[in-house]
Amino acid sequence: MRNLVLIIAGILIAGPSYGACAKPEAPSCALQTGGFSGEAVFDSCRLAMISYRSEMEAFAECAQKDGQAAQEKAARDELEDVLARFNRRARGE
Repeated sequence: MRNLVLIIAGILIAGPSYGACAKPEAPSCALQTGGFSGEAVFDSCRLAMISYRSEMEAFAECAQKDGQAAQEKAARDELEDVLARFNRRARGE
């Protein structure tokens, strides 16, 4: 069992070390129109947005480190757009 845990940990650590920046996908719940159907749906989407924001910021930093300024700016612009769409949906717009 311990060997299995070590193998899985090794795979997870080695995964992102290839130098490629992995762009996350925006949560579909944030891109829909209209308000949330309930508090549980909102909370679930909010948690997905927190994760997405963290992953997108890491992606933008990775692009910056790789010298891809245009990709970094596009990532930050997309993040701001998705956050704005989520906020509009949270307000019921």
